[in-house]
This record gives sequence, structure tokens and C-alpha cells, in this order.
Amino acid sequence: MNNQPNAVLNVKGIKCDNEACDYTDPTATLEQMDSYLNKPCPKCGDPLLTPEDHEALLGLIALTEAINELTEEDVVQIAEIAGITEEDLKDSPDYSKVTFKRVGNGQYEPQFNQ
Repeated sequence: MNNQPNAVLNVKGIKCDNEACDYTDPTATLEQMDSYLNKPCPKCGDPLLTPEDHEALLGLIALTEAINELTEEDVVQIAEIAGITEEDLKDSPDYSKVTFKRVGNGQYEPQFNQ
């Protein structure tokens, strides 16, 4: 039996979404994110974490928790239903290096960091 989680959500740091602002706090942790909700950026005053982004973060947390509740048998069944083979996985990106770039209020797209 594998005791490794199926998924890990790594949230590190926060940055102002205002493109004209370069404020970042790399020390911010996932556990602190609620305290950033609607908190004004110290440099420009825009919110550091909007309600939409907070909801998206809560969704990622819930999704990670749900994925980690899957058994190994569940994962195998899902792969079979989706038509995913071991050969497919050999060429897949390392998803542990995925970050998400904000593309709109509460909308993100994955960035694969090689």
C-alpha cells in the first residue's frame, strides 16, 4: 500500500495582481491565505487576494483533498475509464512542477515548469 498522497497543493507566497505593481511576499503560506483576503497591497492598495481568487484557492484545496481520498484501485479505474496507459504516463510532464498563472478573476491556467 502506498502512503504517498495522490496530490499535493503547494502554495507559497503572494503577489499583487496589479500589473503596474511589483509587490510580492514570498513568505506567505497556504495557512495564512485567509488573512490576505481583501487586504490592501502595501505598495498600491489593490486587494492582494480577491474573493474570486480566494474561492478558486478553496476549490483547489477541496479538489486536492478529494483526490487524496481516492484509493489506488480508484486511480487505476479512473485511468482505465479515461483510456490512460502506463505508456501515456512515461511522456507526461512532471505535474509536481506545475504552477498556475492568474488569467482573470478566479481563473488560472497551468504553467509547466521544466
